[in-house]
Amino acid sequence: MFFTLLSQWLFSQSQMEVLHQAGICDEEGYCIPSLQGLPRSKGFSLNYTTIRNQNINTEYASERYSGLVEEISIIEVKAKVPVLLRDNLKIILGGEYSTYDFKFAKQHADRNSVYGTLNQIRYRTLGTKLYVLKPFKGNKYVFSRISVQLAGDLSNEGIDDYFQSTFSILYGIRASTNMTWGIGLNYRVALGRHLVFPTFAYSQILSKKWSLEAYLPVNVTLRYMHSSKSIFEFRNRLAGEHFNINSGIKGDKNIFLAKTDFYSTIVYEREVHNFLWVSLAAGRQFNIDFDSSKNRAAQGNGALRITNNLTNAFLFEVGIFLVTPKRWLN
Repeated sequence: MFFTLLSQWLFSQSQMEVLHQAGICDEEGYCIPSLQGLPRSKGFSLNYTTIRNQNINTEYASERYSGLVEEISIIEVKAKVPVLLRDNLKIILGGEYSTYDFKFAKQHADRNSVYGTLNQIRYRTLGTKLYVLKPFKGNKYVFSRISVQLAGDLSNEGIDDYFQSTFSILYGIRASTNMTWGIGLNYRVALGRHLVFPTFAYSQILSKKWSLEAYLPVNVTLRYMHSSKSIFEFRNRLAGEHFNINSGIKGDKNIFLAKTDFYSTIVYEREVHNFLWVSLAAGRQFNIDFDSSKNRAAQGNGALRITNNLTNAFLFEVGIFLVTPKRWLN
């Protein structure tokens, strides 16, 4: 019995040594989920996106009308702060604020109450996120994220109308020096509506210059590292915006606005100074749905439902962000 336990312990220690030499776990034996050679994580980012000239077709009951969205402008501010950094546990606290504005052609906004209302509202999202990474000894880890947001016109009607939250959990395996993958689950409550779907994460260093990161079904990124200070990325992502509106559409209030788009963009990121980077992006937006309806929590007979179709459009984005200083990594 003693020799069996001893042999198992020696085998375990030899496995840990192999994993440590491969960069899969640290000196204490805890898994290192991140791959070496990928860009440093963003601690702060500010992005401005503009999407121009989209035709819109709208259906409401027996009514049919169309118009022109001259611009959709999006401003996003995000920040992350480490709360706890240990070999066996990492906790990060994040915050975000964004605005989402429609600008309709004046003649369409003036003549149509739906377009006029959408044109006047500034949609805002204010939220916080908690990231928890729990590495285990060996090559396994668990990553979870809790997000709480307020989204909509944020009038004085009460924050309950704008509340939404997301909980994600992922069980990951650092399969090799250059590859990690995991499976998980995402649960979302958006303004009274519930959504649950499975997730799959995959990250691999393909070569000295190329890498691939995917978090399905949300995004896929193919990256080319021209140098340590110059990066090109081909990003494909699915994005859903959910807002509650109390400003009134068709004389109604407590309206749920849901918009889903697929974005395909080419992004260039450039280091300006050590921890300061800038980014430029251009691509295409493909609208999947853009509907308005009574919030499910207040839904009843004859509930308002407006269906919109937006044509695809080009988008441009500029950003600035801060990363972890190199001397901190060393």
